[in-house]
Amino acid sequence: MPFPFIALGTIGTIATYLAGGAAAAYTAKKIYDAVTDDNGSSSYVSEERSGPSREEVCAKQKKELVDQLEKDIFSLWEKNNHLLCLKNKTASDFVRRLSSEVTAGKKNPSNALQELYGLEAPKELISKRMKLNEPEAFLGSSKLTSIDGLVDTLNFYLKTKNDHKDDSALRMGLADNYEICKSEGESQELKRLFAPGKKRQALDTLPAKFGSTLSGLETPWNRVKNIIAAEQECKEPRVVVCGMLKAGKSSLLNSLFEDVEDTTFKVGATRTTMKNQRLLKNGICFIDTPGLEANKEDTDEAKAVYPTADLLLFVHTGERELIQQEMEFLKSLTQTNRGIERRLIAVISHCDLANNYLDELKTTVSGQIEQALGHSVPVFSVSNSRYRKGIQTGKEKLRELSGIDELRQFIFKKCASEHEAMSAERELTLEQSLKEIEHIIDGFSKKVAHERKSLNDSHERIFKEFQKNILNPVKKQLKELS
Repeated sequence: MPFPFIALGTIGTIATYLAGGAAAAYTAKKIYDAVTDDNGSSSYVSEERSGPSREEVCAKQKKELVDQLEKDIFSLWEKNNHLLCLKNKTASDFVRRLSSEVTAGKKNPSNALQELYGLEAPKELISKRMKLNEPEAFLGSSKLTSIDGLVDTLNFYLKTKNDHKDDSALRMGLADNYEICKSEGESQELKRLFAPGKKRQALDTLPAKFGSTLSGLETPWNRVKNIIAAEQECKEPRVVVCGMLKAGKSSLLNSLFEDVEDTTFKVGATRTTMKNQRLLKNGICFIDTPGLEANKEDTDEAKAVYPTADLLLFVHTGERELIQQEMEFLKSLTQTNRGIERRLIAVISHCDLANNYLDELKTTVSGQIEQALGHSVPVFSVSNSRYRKGIQTGKEKLRELSGIDELRQFIFKKCASEHEAMSAERELTLEQSLKEIEHIIDGFSKKVAHERKSLNDSHERIFKEFQKNILNPVKKQLKELS
C-alpha cells in the first residue's frame, strides 16, 4: 500500500480514538476521501515527465529529412538542364519517340527540342508535387547507381493523386541532346552506305544527304566522281587544256586539230568557253576548259576534269611571265592532283609576241613552274598565227616555226607510252580519295562517340555529386533514426 495511504489510515485511527465517537470517525473519512481518488491512489504521487516520446521525435526528424530530400530533388532538377520534369506519365514515351525520329533523320533536332520542352511541367507545379511515396524504399532501391536509375526510381516512387489513373502526375526524364542523336543516326547510316564493296555505289548519296555534316567531303568526293565519270565516258587517253582566260587554249586546240578556220573549238574576243568541251581525234580525247578566274562556276567546271587527264596542257600567253594567279593555280594542282609533275606540259602561246626575248621568257616561266610545283616540266612555245599562215600559204618554214607540229608529236607519243601508267595513277588516286572519304567518315563517327561520352560523363558527374552530398547522408541519418 502506498505511503500516503498508510499515513491517512493512522490519522483516522487517532481521530477516532481522541474523539471517542461517530463525529470523529466521520471527520477522518472526509479527510481520507479528499486526498485520494476513487481507486485509493494518492493525488500526491509525483507527476510523470511531460514531452514527446523518443518514437515521436524520430518520426518528426524522419519527416524533416524526407521534406529536405524532396527539396533537394527539386533543386537537382532546377539546376541541371539534363533533367526534365514532365507534365505526365505518357510524356516519357513521347521523349523516346522523339529521339528515334531524330536519329532516323525524320525530325529536325531543334524542332524536337522545342517539342520536348513544351512537355515540361511549370516550376510551381513541380515544387508542389515533388512528393515521395515510401521514401525509405526509394533510398533502398538497387537502381540508384546512375542518373538513369535515379530517374526510373523517382518515377516509381513519386506520389500521384489517383494512383496510376492520374495522367497529370509528374514524370522525371533525361533531356537527350538531339544533335547527338541525329549525328549518331547519320554515323550509322554512313557506315552502312560506305561498307566494303559498296563505296562507289554510295557516292551519289553522300553529298546530298551528308554534305553539310561531313567537313572536307566535297574535294575528295568530286575527285572520285570525276574520275569515275571520265572512265565511263571515254576509255581513250585524255588531254586536258587549262589556263587563264584568253590565254589561247581554244586556238591551240584548233591548231592541233589542223583547223585553221577555228570552227572545231569556238574562239573570240570575249569569253566563249563556259563548259568543258570534248572531242576525239586519232584515239585521243581532247578537252577544252573554261578560263580560270573568269568566275567561280567556270573555274569549278575546269578543275573537275584535271584529275582525269593523262596530260594537262597549261597554256600561258607569251605577253608576260606567270602572274600571281597562275602561280597559285599551279601550287593548287599539286595538292589535288596526284603525280601532276609527270602529266603537266607548259605551253607558251602567242610566242611571236615575245619574239625578241622568247628564250629568256621560256627560262623565266620554266623556273616559276619549278618553284610552284617543286619539279620541272617540259615547256613548249607555239604561235597559232604562224601555223595558220603557214598552212594557208604553204610555207613550211612558218609552220615549222609555229611549234604546233612538234607539240602534237610530243602529245601523241606521250599518250601512247604513258596511258597505261596514267590509268594506274588515276586508279590509285581513286582508291586514295575513297580512303580519304572513309577517314572523314571515321573521324565524324569518333567525334560523335566522344560527344556522347561527354554527355554520359556529365550525367554521371551529376548523379555522383547528388549521391555523395544528398542520398548517402540521408540514408545514414534515416538508419540512425530507426
